[in-house]
Amino acid sequence: MVTNCTPIACLLSIALLTLVPVHAQFHVGIKAGIAVSNISVKSSSPAKTNYHSRILGTGGFFAHINLGKKFLLRPELVLTGKGAKARYVTTYFNSNTNTTTQSEYVDRTTFTYIDIPVNLLYVIPLGEKKLLAGAGPVISLLLNKKANYGMETNDMGVNLLLLYEWPIGFSIGANYMQGLKNISYSYSSNRTKNHYLGFTIGYWF
Repeated sequence: MVTNCTPIACLLSIALLTLVPVHAQFHVGIKAGIAVSNISVKSSSPAKTNYHSRILGTGGFFAHINLGKKFLLRPELVLTGKGAKARYVTTYFNSNTNTTTQSEYVDRTTFTYIDIPVNLLYVIPLGEKKLLAGAGPVISLLLNKKANYGMETNDMGVNLLLLYEWPIGFSIGANYMQGLKNISYSYSSNRTKNHYLGFTIGYWF
């Protein structure tokens, strides 16, 4: 599979790589948690669907590349569930009994992505512990193409990350990922974007 690299993404990747010195301290770790995911849809149609958040899983690998005492680079390779759910209520009127009944249907949309964020973090010492905060770009590759509901394959966005880290390598974190690309199929008038709030625990070796 060949993934196209836009000029901005390629230049940003090259720029980030040039920031990493050869002698930089390097750690590899794992993380897992939940993603409170939703999608935002802008539509010209008067009939609008109200989407609600879904709680899905996220987990994968990350690296810590120290860039001096105050900054570090954190690239990640993470499997993340994204999507939303919508409730539809149908009303039926029975003229024979003069009664009204309602039925509810919940439509769940699920996308499974490989997220590749590259975050630049600022390190705030808190005694032996650390608070890390930063942001960076993220490229998302869709895996469940057969169930993509007519959406585009890949996504791009920005990731905000906050971590609280212990010296033993254990950490808890929260991140917010906002998709910037319209993932609706090309002939649709809708503009659909992913976003999620993640909560994870991690450990670097």
